[in-house]
Amino acid sequence: MLLEGLTFDAETDSHLRDAHNHPMPRVQQGIALAESGVVAAMDVSDGLVNDLTKICAASGAAAIVRADDVPADSFLKKAYPNNWLGLALGGGEDYELLFTAPQSVMDKVVRSLDIPVAIIGDIVEGSPRVEVVDGTGNPVSVERGGWDHFQ
Repeated sequence: MLLEGLTFDAETDSHLRDAHNHPMPRVQQGIALAESGVVAAMDVSDGLVNDLTKICAASGAAAIVRADDVPADSFLKKAYPNNWLGLALGGGEDYELLFTAPQSVMDKVVRSLDIPVAIIGDIVEGSPRVEVVDGTGNPVSVERGGWDHFQ
């Protein structure tokens, strides 16, 4: 939106600009995750798929992301009805937290955090990679997107 000089209705425009220009780092929630036993977490400032790929590489595991479970801002969906999923998976600057944990830790975290938690997939055995699937389990093609500090 900002790069292309796009505008939307006043409310959508204001919301999306504010979300980009004033992200809300989840510092206290990150501390709560660590205190609950989460040992693999990061923000998604470089893009969800990009950052999850980093967690997979560090862990020697793969991830399956269920596209239907990926939360996205209603204003983003309204402004980009045909590309919101690609933006949610490949965009960055969100500063939301991405974390993995065993089910017992996940159950504890979901009950204890003061923000909504969306379980969007599973960590599985395999070479480090991220696969996005639709509601029937078929692969969804998404551009990696995100930000790479080394390119």
